[in-house]
Amino acid sequence: MLRGELYEAPVKNPHKNDSNIQSDVAEKHPEADVKGIDVSPIQPTWVPPNARFELDDYNLEWQDIDKYDLIHQRELLGSIPDWPKFYRECFKALKPGGWIDCSEPGLYFESFYDTLGEDHAYKTWGTAMFEAGNKAGLSFDVAPYMKGWLEDAGFINVRERKFCCTIGKWSKDPWEREVGVWEQLRLDAGCQDFCERRFMNELG
Repeated sequence: MLRGELYEAPVKNPHKNDSNIQSDVAEKHPEADVKGIDVSPIQPTWVPPNARFELDDYNLEWQDIDKYDLIHQRELLGSIPDWPKFYRECFKALKPGGWIDCSEPGLYFESFYDTLGEDHAYKTWGTAMFEAGNKAGLSFDVAPYMKGWLEDAGFINVRERKFCCTIGKWSKDPWEREVGVWEQLRLDAGCQDFCERRFMNELG
């Protein structure tokens, strides 16, 4: 969606970067020390020498204070029970003048060319995800509230950008068509894994 860029924050030479795109950032900034965290050991075995992974839970209290130039957070919806607390921890972990770069998808599909009725599969899917997440205490509907949470945590100069992501290869625009093909593949390959446990556990 960023047309080749890895993040939007105006950080030229980050000395620390907490990210889920560690390898790409590390290759782009060989002078940076890049750390990625996850609760599961699913990371690749080969990474650039300036990148490293740590097993950790970002929902726990962070030990890092005034440490990072940039924190990159992407698609954590459904995994954080307390988003305001999470952003307060991010704020504490950044150096003075540091940046946070966040990206979360909207929960509900929309169309510029047609009205999706309430019984449309895309609509019922969004409603089911909303209900399952709320029952589990892990909301999937976070994008509309992120700007306010960031400002409440103490961040200033918060800029919100919204992107339209096509699904499928219907667009005549080459870039939109390529994005749509990848997004369709992502949904086809990941939707069952992403939804099945939530639906079975929370919705029966």
